[in-house]
Parts: sequence; C-alpha cells; structure tokens
Amino acid sequence: MTPTWIGLLILLIGALLLMRGTITSTFGLMMACSLFGGSAAVSLPALGGSSIPPAYMALGLLVLRILLNGGGTPKMVGEALRENVALAIFCFYGVATALILPRVFAGALQVTPLRGNLSDYIFAAAPLRPGPQNITSAVYLFGTLLAALASAVVARSRNAVESLTKIFAWTTLSHVGLGVLALGLTTINQTWLIDLIRNGGYAQLDQAYGSFIRIAGFFPEASAYAAYGIVFMALCVECWMRGLQPRLTGWAALCIALTLLLSTSSSAYLGVGGYAAILILRLFLFPGAIPPRRVLTLVLLALCGLLVTLTVAVAVPRLLHTFTDMISHMTLDKADSVSGRQRRFWAEQGIEAFKVTWGLGVGAGSFRSSSLATAIMGSMGVVGLITFVVYVWTALKPLRGTTFGGRQASPEQALGASCGWALIAGLIPAIVASPSPDPGLLFGVMGGIAIALRRSPKAAPRQTTPPYSSARFATPGAANGAG
Repeated sequence: MTPTWIGLLILLIGALLLMRGTITSTFGLMMACSLFGGSAAVSLPALGGSSIPPAYMALGLLVLRILLNGGGTPKMVGEALRENVALAIFCFYGVATALILPRVFAGALQVTPLRGNLSDYIFAAAPLRPGPQNITSAVYLFGTLLAALASAVVARSRNAVESLTKIFAWTTLSHVGLGVLALGLTTINQTWLIDLIRNGGYAQLDQAYGSFIRIAGFFPEASAYAAYGIVFMALCVECWMRGLQPRLTGWAALCIALTLLLSTSSSAYLGVGGYAAILILRLFLFPGAIPPRRVLTLVLLALCGLLVTLTVAVAVPRLLHTFTDMISHMTLDKADSVSGRQRRFWAEQGIEAFKVTWGLGVGAGSFRSSSLATAIMGSMGVVGLITFVVYVWTALKPLRGTTFGGRQASPEQALGASCGWALIAGLIPAIVASPSPDPGLLFGVMGGIAIALRRSPKAAPRQTTPPYSSARFATPGAANGAG
C-alpha cells in the first residue's frame, strides 16, 4: 500500500477540514475528488496493481468527519441505515459472495477475468477461480454503501438543500472545465500533465476517431467521463426545472449537455438520448408537472440546436458529413464491431453463471461483464437482483406525484426527486457498459440523498391528495402531496 502525491494532498486538505470544516464541506471534497476517476490516491500492488481512487479516500474522511461530529449523529446514522436497508443487504450479500462463492464454484465454468487480458483473443476465458478482484469488488461494494449512508447524513444537515445544489452545480461545471482542459492539452500534445494526474492502475485510453479527439477529462476513457457527466446532466436539468438555484443549475445543465454531445462517446449519446426520451414521456403523461416556461425553454433550445445543425449542413457540408459518420460509427455500427461482439460475449457470461449456479451467482468480481444487469445476475444471483430493484424503486418513488414535478413541492422534495432521476439516468449507460456488479459511488450518493430528503420531517405533506391528481399540478394553489 503506497500513497501517491494525490493521496497525500487529499489527506492534507482532509485534515484541515476535520479540524475547521463542516460535514458539508467534507462532502464537497469528496465530490471534487470524484472528478478524477483515472487517478489513484493509494496504489495496491499486492492486489494485482489495483488502486484506491481519490473519491474513496475522501469518502473515508467524510465518514470520519461524521463520526467526530457527535450530537445526534448516531441517531442519523441509524435512520440512514434503516432507509437504505435494501442497499445494505445488496452490498453485504455482494461482499459475502465475493469471498465465498468463487471457491464454491471454482472450475465450474469458463469466464473472462474482471481485470487483465488472458490473450489477444476477444473471447478469451479461463476456469473460474478466486482472485484479487474479488477482494477489490468487495471493498468497492462496501464503499457504495458507505457513500449512501454518509450522503443521507449530509442531507440532514442545516441548509442542506442549498449547499448540496451548489456543490452539484459546481461539480458539473468543473467536470466540463476539466474535460475541455484535457482536450486542449491533448490537442497541443502536452499530455504530461494529464499523465501526472491520471496515475491510476487502469487502462488509460486516449482514443480518437478521425480528426475528432474524444473527451475523457481525467477519467480512464471517454465512456467513463460520459457516464459520470450523464448523472449530473440529469440532476442539473431536474433542479433547474424545479426552481433550485435555476440560473446556476440551468447553465450547468446546458454546458454538460453540449460537452456530452461533443464527447464522441457512445455512452454519452445513449445516456442523453435515454434521459431525453424519459423527459419527453413525462411531459406527455404529466403535462402540468413542469412549469410551462421551463417546457418552452426546452423546446426553444431544441429548435436552436436544429437551426445550428441545418446552418452547418448548408455552410460546411463536409464537416457535418464527418460528424454524422462519427456518430454512426459510435452508435449504429457498434453492435457489429469487434468491440460489440466482445461485449456481447462478456454480457452472456453473466447469464451463463446465473444458470450454472441455479440463481446463486459466482461472486462479485469473479468475471467481466458489459452490463450492470448481467453482472449482478451472474455475480449475486436472485438476491442481488431483487434487492437492487427494490432500492432503485425506493430511491425514485415512482408512485409519488412530486417525482414528476409539482409546483408546491418543498425544496427537500424537489432535490430528493432530482437525485432520484439522476440515479436512473446513471443506470442507462451502466446497463450496457458496466463490467462490475458495483453500481458505484455516485449511485450511493444519489440514492442516499434521494431517500433521506423525501423521508425527512420537512418533506412531510401538508395535505393529502392522490399521487396523480390533476389538482397537484394544475395551479399554484394545488395541494402539496407526499414527498
């Protein structure tokens, strides 16, 4: 275990926050560290070159800051654990499977390891056996649970809604800025700074398509950068529509949406398209849920985008042809490519593992998948699938009117619902790209906040009305439903 210069810097800042900062400011440090997904705070050569990302070191500092806070903290932690019981079962069961099941089913089937290539053959596989990645996956699953519990406690702090909204908006803008910075450095062949910061034990990919350089920021690859950005794009759009710091969150949403569209990542296009489809469906099903001015603004932005595209098509037809060719290559052509066939093979391993073990799973970290769904299915079986679905349902609360809008929703309800939709948006690329059953730190953060804010006393309803009654969305004087 060797700390890197990034880890030492985080420890220094964290020590200052432990002495003089607040729980919310330490949470802000964790979100800032999450921007560096390709970096390492601690190197773990004994675990096959694995490393601890900066965000997880900052998470440890946040947990320590919460424990040192005293007062009603034990009660808040207990409430957070009760609220996130489905995720707790999911993660603890995942840890148990990672340590036990690879030994129980050793040699029962051929799998591709989660980390490391057996050969250049795209369908390479080896007999199932325990490995370092089982331990790594167990640690990450436990980290996801800690992120949910810590975030739930942060959501109960004073002025949490205003503070968290600002933190999320500035994290989004920073993600855009770091992506543009890394793109500029790559363009002028000054990648030494990128390599200095992106020091994690991952396969660091600097990909390009033709004359387009893919935007990866300080993440290992463009798809990871896009998957992170999609969560915050949905979060900022939801906050803007619900009137939470609308000027700041609105600009943040616009900036990250444009960045994702220019990122040349298939994950970005899938995520943006998926969230846009969900948003359009909500507008049709619940036309009064979103303020008309916000809907008009969205329509005008879409028309402006169409106008710019048509103008470029007329003025520079070759540029538009090159761009559309790149989009087609990154989306429609993916299924028939070598990468697409390999990812399909990885995803099918989860289904095979589910069948071979009769729904028990072979253990978290035992094989590489290319879908969160099949990774959970093959690694953690029926228990993992059920608890995961229950937790997602609990975080989104799709039977509540405030999930889809509502002019009289409290700020707590509004931010809680926004985090719920951000969680759903983050699952869109993960369903077709995630190699591991761990849904990740951002999943825990969004889920913990979504549940905490919509169960808090401040979010209690003033009157009782049916979840989808027209009165809820029709006029400013409509009754305020349950959060």
